[in-house]
Formats: sequence, C-alpha cells, structure tokens
Amino acid sequence: MRKKVVRIPKIATLKCPSCKKNQRVPVPEHDLLNFFECKKCREKISTPIADCCVICAFSNKKCSQSLKMEAKMKNLEIKYEGEKSKPENNKNQNNKTGKTIFLIDEKIVNK
Repeated sequence: MRKKVVRIPKIATLKCPSCKKNQRVPVPEHDLLNFFECKKCREKISTPIADCCVICAFSNKKCSQSLKMEAKMKNLEIKYEGEKSKPENNKNQNNKTGKTIFLIDEKIVNK
C-alpha cells in the first residue's frame, strides 16, 4: 500500500496586495519568509498577524514549515518538488551486483 505524500514546492508565486503583481520566489526549506519586496511597486510586504509567513498569506501554496507540520500530524511522507520516488524496500529488487535481495522479517538475504 502506498503512503500518502505531502509535496513541498520549490517555488511559490506571491501576489502583491498593493499592485496585484505576481512574483515568483523560492520557498525556504528550513525558514519562514516573513517579508518580501514587490519588484513593481517596491513596497515591503510583511506577514499578516493571522498567517505564519508571506507565502501562506499571499500565495496559492503553503510554506514548507506548514506542510511539514501537516505531514507530521497526519503521518504522511514528505517529498520535495522534483524529487523522484524511491522503490519500496519490501519488494524483490536487483542490486548493483545483479543478485536478488529479499527482505524477510527485516533481515536481508542475498541470493
């Protein structure tokens, strides 16, 4: 059975509340983005009191910290955009030597 996944975006599109100009910004992996400066009107936009960061407030996506918290609460797997999924460990797989590896009761048996 596949585990549900939360995907963390690399880029978010922020919409300036003053001039309505869209601006693409990288989503920080470990920090919150508390402000941004609009490239068009040069206004410095800060985080509203009701939101954790400007990405959650002015974007169509959630920030990495919010998504990580949601994944932890719902016991979901976390993946970053662009990251390829890895094969499951409990299936028979071929390693680099060409031998078949079986996972039996958490013990690896080479054949």
